[in-house]
Amino acid sequence: MKNYIRGSIYLLLCICIIFGSLELFAFFIYPRISRIQNRTVKELCDAKQIRKTDSLGKPIILLIGNSLMFDGIDFDLLKKGTDSLFTIKRLGIEQTQYLDWYYGLKNLFSQGMKPSLILICLGPEHYFGNGIRTEVFAHDLLKLNDLFQIKKDAQLNNTNTSLLAFAHLSSWLGNRTELVKWIMSLIIPGLDEMTSLLQQKRNNMPSDTLFLNTIRPRFFKLDSLCRSYGSNIAI
Repeated sequence: MKNYIRGSIYLLLCICIIFGSLELFAFFIYPRISRIQNRTVKELCDAKQIRKTDSLGKPIILLIGNSLMFDGIDFDLLKKGTDSLFTIKRLGIEQTQYLDWYYGLKNLFSQGMKPSLILICLGPEHYFGNGIRTEVFAHDLLKLNDLFQIKKDAQLNNTNTSLLAFAHLSSWLGNRTELVKWIMSLIIPGLDEMTSLLQQKRNNMPSDTLFLNTIRPRFFKLDSLCRSYGSNIAI
């Protein structure tokens, strides 16, 4: 009996050490060695500090979006060209959609963020889906108070909702998918480019009826959210 108890204690200690090590790695080391994660962490921290104007009185504009923003906007050139008029900030997370950013903005506003203007850079197809970036969304953008509302909006089952809750609290669970991708990219150089080539491009422009019935109300909902915190929005 004593051996059984001692063995159980050792097993629990080993499990705690393993998961503790994974948490430490995901929280402290991964953002320092992954370029994308380093950028995301920095931009999230900067976004929470944004107010309407900078120290010189220039309005602050925040660009948010997914990979389309990185592909379509030369951020350094934009900052240089508008430096005398505005201060431009950016917060981009790949593969995000409407629900990611609606609840993400609610979270950021609740933490004090208040830019003069928010420019949302998403493709048309990203506004009428109910998908979310799952663990990444939960860890980086979700406010835990909105958990049951996002369960309803994203049509999640209880298992996936529980996963969001744990991913919100855990750096390892919140970043495990990206960690696997990062490790695979080290093993297979050029994996990201290969994956992009294999993906088929589709024409995802919505019909006029879909725009009027689905997308336009979501625009108004985003606008109402931003205005309630004193910010303007542009799509």
